[in-house]
Amino acid sequence: MKFLSNIKDIVLGLLSKLSKSIDEKQKFRFRISFLVTVIPTIALLFVGYYLHLIYEINLLYFDAYSAQASEEIREAFVAFMAEKSLGYIGIFGCFFLLHFFVGMHISALLLKPFERIGSYCNEFLEDNRKVYEPDLFSDFKLLTSFSEYFFRHIHSTLKKEKWDDQTIPLYYTRIHGPIFERVFFFHSCLMLGFLGTLSVVFIYFVSIDMNSNLIELAITTLKSYGPEEVFFLKGQNSFILSAITVSGSMVFVSYAVLAIVLYNKVSGAAFAYFATMRSFMKGKFSSRVHLIGYSYVRNYGRDLNRYLKFLETRLNEFENPEIGDSEKVKKLKRSV
Repeated sequence: MKFLSNIKDIVLGLLSKLSKSIDEKQKFRFRISFLVTVIPTIALLFVGYYLHLIYEINLLYFDAYSAQASEEIREAFVAFMAEKSLGYIGIFGCFFLLHFFVGMHISALLLKPFERIGSYCNEFLEDNRKVYEPDLFSDFKLLTSFSEYFFRHIHSTLKKEKWDDQTIPLYYTRIHGPIFERVFFFHSCLMLGFLGTLSVVFIYFVSIDMNSNLIELAITTLKSYGPEEVFFLKGQNSFILSAITVSGSMVFVSYAVLAIVLYNKVSGAAFAYFATMRSFMKGKFSSRVHLIGYSYVRNYGRDLNRYLKFLETRLNEFENPEIGDSEKVKKLKRSV
């Protein structure tokens, strides 16, 4: 017991170190990929369990028919499953990898607009001549359009070295909370719907193939059988179809819920970015983005806050030139 306890402590310690070495953004992406992959996995396990129940019922039936026949079927079934498992390893591997990488792609799309803004802020702080180039293919239309409007105005202000009060379009002033991004939600549902359809088709063919082979195996193993046995075995296809229907419904409902969850994961953060930029344009230069509960975009928020801090300093220098002069004197004294 002490040995097992030591092994457990070592494993937990390694997992803890691994968790600390991965940043929040990567953890978020892996969680999304895991959820995208685990949904069809659960559906497959459900149908597999259903097949196992039918197999056990068949064994009970053949026990009543002949104990020897039941034992022969059991041995043939074990050999059959070993052979089939080897044949399906590659197919299952490709199936799960496809879901995992599509999940990674979806998570990258979720983070892309925040990453673009954070990247630009860092580039600008290194070179103030940098011009913001929005992601034209982003599905976050509110954040993408307003960030372009905001950064264009800031670029013009720094070029003129004078702050001009900009009239914010009426559409943006009426927004007081996260809005429903139809295009983003539609694209998310489209990708997850494709995965759901692929999963159901895959589950259907695998289940029908396994069940048909089990029926043929049982029939050929029996020394003698009548029409009753054949009718009993082949009539089980309807039960498998009902299991596939239930599992398929589970997949589509789960992916629909996941699409809503993914939307909620980023809509609040997108609004926080938008509200901060809008507040800054209204003259509240101390405005900063605060992302409580959105750890996976927090680093990008810090990049934006550093950018806003730089702007606040520069704009104060425009209004009060003596502030800029005093800052230059302080830097000169430190260098001396």
